[in-house]
Amino acid sequence: MTLIAAAAAVASAFNLVCAGTITSESLELGKKTEPYSYTYRFDLKANKYCQGDCKAQRPIFKLDPTVITLQDERADTPSEKSIHVETINRETGRHYILANTDSHELGMMLLKWEGQCEKGPFTGFPEFKTKF
Repeated sequence: MTLIAAAAAVASAFNLVCAGTITSESLELGKKTEPYSYTYRFDLKANKYCQGDCKAQRPIFKLDPTVITLQDERADTPSEKSIHVETINRETGRHYILANTDSHELGMMLLKWEGQCEKGPFTGFPEFKTKF
């Protein structure tokens, strides 16, 4: 492997520590803001990531030169309207998650994470012993 290829492989695998505030808001519970901190492990070449203790590796939803989109899920049915979008800006380090649900059963709930991510060395994906 050439030095350039080795450097590219290292650059595509890394950890991100993202921290900021999460704001939750609903009619029943009111508005509350508290700190959060998440650690992600990324392998951009393999198009996968995991969070926290990394018991589940997930595919990256969309990878652009300036934005990593981890999730973009939307539902619009007669009984529920919801959105869950999670992005990390590769230029600024901005971490943003928006989760909004409006259902007949639970009412409206808005969750918003806003923070910054810092890059760290890749700690790898763990291997787990399983029975099956």
